[in-house]
Amino acid sequence: MGAEFFSITPQPAPDPGTRTRRRNGMGPRPRQVHRWMSIVFTLTVVANFAAMTRGPVPAGITYSPLPPLLFLTVTGLYMFARQYGFGRRRPALTPIERLIG
Repeated sequence: MGAEFFSITPQPAPDPGTRTRRRNGMGPRPRQVHRWMSIVFTLTVVANFAAMTRGPVPAGITYSPLPPLLFLTVTGLYMFARQYGFGRRRPALTPIERLIG
């Protein structure tokens, strides 16, 4: 733990624009869309099983979970890649640029 942890002087408040961004540079939007799409996927799977209890199931209901599953795969891979820095990278700052600010 650094000395700033035990400091009694108040620290400046973070910039409100940076509060919504995560450490990996990704805002809350991709995660929220992924979360809602997982709910849609779950509901289509539940509807699929409910329809199976009534007899033969139409193909539209059988394959209805596939589009949300494809979307979940794409957004999940995107979030995974962004987490490990496979996105746009900023050039590294030189020591002089770090001192200037």
